[in-house]
Amino acid sequence: KASDLQEQLKIILNHDVILASDDEAKEIKNIGIITGGANGDWIQAQKDGLDAYLTGEISEHDWHEAREGGVAFFAGGHNATEQFGVQELMKNLYEKYHQDGVEFFFIPSSNPA
Repeated sequence: KASDLQEQLKIILNHDVILASDDEAKEIKNIGIITGGANGDWIQAQKDGLDAYLTGEISEHDWHEAREGGVAFFAGGHNATEQFGVQELMKNLYEKYHQDGVEFFFIPSSNPA
């Protein structure tokens, strides 16, 4: 259900997660994800028939409209949702260039946004 997924996302992202849903017990079978600040794109998730949508930010009007539109909208923090892509890019670059002596490391940010 949506509230269970919210709790799991809090753990995965290590960040508070806002849930905008008209039914927090709603079963989530599929979800669209765009990291960062794609709060207005929940509409595409709705058009695609998805149950839920995850991004970093949510505006007040998107919170209300997603609830009215039947999409469980999860906002997990702009910075928190973008970290996975950066870390994956770092791994790919490491595989390509570590033999050349190039160092790669991730510096986490305590950015609350």
